[in-house]
Amino acid sequence: MSRSAEVTILVDNYKYPKTPLKPGMYSEVKIIVKIWENQLLIPYSSVLKDANTGENYVFTFRDNLAKKIIVETGLVKSYGDDTSKDRIQIKGDLKVGDFIVYMGHQFLNDNDKIRFVYENKKFGPSGMEGETESKATLEETKKSMLDTMASLRKGSNDFPNLEKLSEYAFVYGYFFADSPEQKKSLALEIKNLGEQMIKLDDNHAAGHYWLASSRLLISTLPDEMRPKMEKFEDIKQAKLGLEKVLTLNEEYFESGAYRSLGLLYYRIPFDPFNDKGKGLNYLKKAVELSPENRWNYQILAEMLIENKEEKEAKSVIEKGLKIPVKQEYSLLDKRTVETLKKKLEQVKG
Repeated sequence: MSRSAEVTILVDNYKYPKTPLKPGMYSEVKIIVKIWENQLLIPYSSVLKDANTGENYVFTFRDNLAKKIIVETGLVKSYGDDTSKDRIQIKGDLKVGDFIVYMGHQFLNDNDKIRFVYENKKFGPSGMEGETESKATLEETKKSMLDTMASLRKGSNDFPNLEKLSEYAFVYGYFFADSPEQKKSLALEIKNLGEQMIKLDDNHAAGHYWLASSRLLISTLPDEMRPKMEKFEDIKQAKLGLEKVLTLNEEYFESGAYRSLGLLYYRIPFDPFNDKGKGLNYLKKAVELSPENRWNYQILAEMLIENKEEKEAKSVIEKGLKIPVKQEYSLLDKRTVETLKKKLEQVKG
């Protein structure tokens, strides 16, 4: 089925003497089927989806706190290639004039204290612990990473270059992507890089790890961009790739395969996963093999808290906070420090 149909459109050609339509021309036509007036639109990138309930939500800035608001989404107003300008129709406990958090919101929890920056003006308590990083710092980090990726793309196709580009593209796609479209583009690039590395050296863990990671990144896309059944197949293929990594080099990318498998087994509530005990064991192995990676501690601590194992979680958090800040990804590492501090207060309380 081609899903196409032949139509006839009447055009008053005389109205366009400077650019008249002529036989054989091709054109792009937009047909207005319905007009929506007085609708509330917010940045497309500000909408998040709860992995457990499937509900869409946003964070607003109210009383110096990040407030989680459940919303219903509607039509998307696209601005072409510049997806950062895209807006989405919204319904929920929101009104014109509300501040919507659209950067760094992936790391927020309901009622987190934040300092909100809008048009270079700061709103919220100053000097507080755990405040969201400044917009300038975030933009500088993103620009630096984009510049590095551009430089790597111009470089050779040797193994180390492909490997480093995969790492930067994944970190940017997972933490900083401005839109689902940008995340998808980066995921497909990582997939291609992983396949190239496997062709160069099938016995090296890197190609298998980044190919699996690209599939995990694709599985985080909205359902309208990647249907659920395709996402599940992505995750199953990623699982096989990560298990292959464990046979080649279990410590690759600071035990990234154990970390990712731990998340899959703990978070996904259906077969072949749905084994929280196995997920915890994988994450404990990641911490054991790569004690210098603070993110391993954060994920393990979060799962221990969910599992009502506060005493062990407290010990994990305290160890994670003793690790020096990494310079290469200092912004992300500082975020992890602040998250661990919040978790420590949670288990102490």
